[in-house]
Order: sequence, then structure tokens, then C-alpha cells
Amino acid sequence: MSSPLDVVARAYRAISARDLEGFLACYWPDYRSEQPLHPADSFVGIEPVRQRWQRNLDRMPDLRAEIVGGITAGDDAWVEFRWSGTRTGGQPWEVRGVAIYTVRDDRIASVRLYLDQVAPS
Repeated sequence: MSSPLDVVARAYRAISARDLEGFLACYWPDYRSEQPLHPADSFVGIEPVRQRWQRNLDRMPDLRAEIVGGITAGDDAWVEFRWSGTRTGGQPWEVRGVAIYTVRDDRIASVRLYLDQVAPS
């Protein structure tokens, strides 16, 4: 069995490779996404994951998901991340934050995301 951090890294590699189905295979169908700083963006289920990341892939041909740092604690992976790309039209996009992923049987069961868009310099 993989460590929780390895499972998250596999998901990030898949989305960076534009492999949406491989990315979705890293999640349970009843996946729960909580965003304490943006509670209206919280949801349950895999379909919202598909819709959000398909939209990101459609808008950014160079989308990258990177783990800046991380640690595993039991079934959880605490991850500092950077998501970035260039939107069609040329505008840079970057989101950074920390996510606490809970992994069950080599798939992501839930996450608590603390993220924000990076202001252009």
C-alpha cells in the first residue's frame, strides 16, 4: 500500500500530464472537499472534481500541480502545493496553499483545502 503522500503525488502527476481519468482514479466516488476559507466551494462527490479540473485543463494547456512540501501522519498527507498555468489569452494563474488529504485504501477520501490565488506582481 502507498503512503498518503505518494497517493497525492500520483494525483498531481496525473493532472500535470493532462490525464483527467488517471487523476479521477485517485479519488473515491464519495470524496469530500472542504474549504474552510471558502465554505461555499465545499462539495461531496467525484463529479464536481471532474467538472472543476476539466475546466482548468480547458483553460490552461500548461497546467501544473506541484507539491512544494509534504508529510504523512497516519492516513493523512499534509501538503503545501502550487497549482499554476497560463490561461488562454495569456494571463498567468497561480494558486498556492496547504491541503490536508485523508487517504483510504490508496485513494483520496477527503481534503481540507486552505488556498488562495497568488496576486500578480
